[in-house]
Amino acid sequence: MSSAPGGRLEQPYSELTKLATEGITKRIDRRLAFYQIDDAALSMIVETGRVIDEKMPKIISAFYHHIGEFPEATRYLRKIDISVVKLKQQDHWRRLMFSEFGEDYVRSAVRVGVAHYRVNLPLYLYISGYNNFGDYILGCTLS
Repeated sequence: MSSAPGGRLEQPYSELTKLATEGITKRIDRRLAFYQIDDAALSMIVETGRVIDEKMPKIISAFYHHIGEFPEATRYLRKIDISVVKLKQQDHWRRLMFSEFGEDYVRSAVRVGVAHYRVNLPLYLYISGYNNFGDYILGCTLS
């Protein structure tokens, strides 16, 4: 496998998605154990998801309002239809909250990661996005 300038893989993204999905799916039980996600945790995720789901449009709007204050983040949003991204994001969070963490979930999560990789989104922005969503979700569950 060769690298392009800057270390990016030349391999087509669909092949990258396929390989990553297959690799993760084979080890999903081990990953869930590492994250301490057992049947009880899955039930809690679904229960919390029911509370969060109705608030998700508000959470997503708050998220984009927040990142709108940071040009280093908003520059990645200039060439996309934000309404489409918000819908995809809502689908992503629904899969996270209501899935069994099977191959469908893994395939979707890998596609999300690859999409962020394709635009060279810095890892700290990607991780901070999850941190922000986690904060919003925690706030919703505590209120």
